[in-house]
Amino acid sequence: MTRQRLLLILISVSLLLAGLGLIFLPKPDSVAKKDTQKSNAGAKLRVDVDKLQVNGLRVVGLAPGQERDQLRSLTVVNRPSPDWEEGLLSTFRAQGGQAIKQMNLKKVDSFVWIHDGLALFVESVIVSLKSDQNRETTFRVLVDAQNGKILQHWDQPIVESGNPRENFRIKLDPRNHEE
Repeated sequence: MTRQRLLLILISVSLLLAGLGLIFLPKPDSVAKKDTQKSNAGAKLRVDVDKLQVNGLRVVGLAPGQERDQLRSLTVVNRPSPDWEEGLLSTFRAQGGQAIKQMNLKKVDSFVWIHDGLALFVESVIVSLKSDQNRETTFRVLVDAQNGKILQHWDQPIVESGNPRENFRIKLDPRNHEE
């Protein structure tokens, strides 16, 4: 009988805690709405519904057929800042350290990107990195226009050695392979 009582008490306490958690924990939608209202306080947005633009920038990610309705209820969660480039460069410096010899950023485009129901001012950038061994790589990134954080990246090439055989552990017989 003591086991049954203990089990009954354990079940009732866990149900009580789960019920309290459902009552007092904020809902994900209300948290997102509060954050967007806080971060967007005081921001003046010029929305051109006919041209599908916000502050003169095109909007990407609108649902087809619902563009005008989405623009009217649009809430942007960040503000463009001229410091985004320094934020991006500091990220590469922190990750690459002394191995990065040269970094170049080429801004391609600025626009408002709707992703997961949130609108962000973003920058499309081509990044070129050169290592201390003179190996160069170039790729594209989508960057938060406020702080320079990378949101997405693509076009990353595989950086390979000029002579792939130099790293083999087993030396190949040169009579069987022409250079």
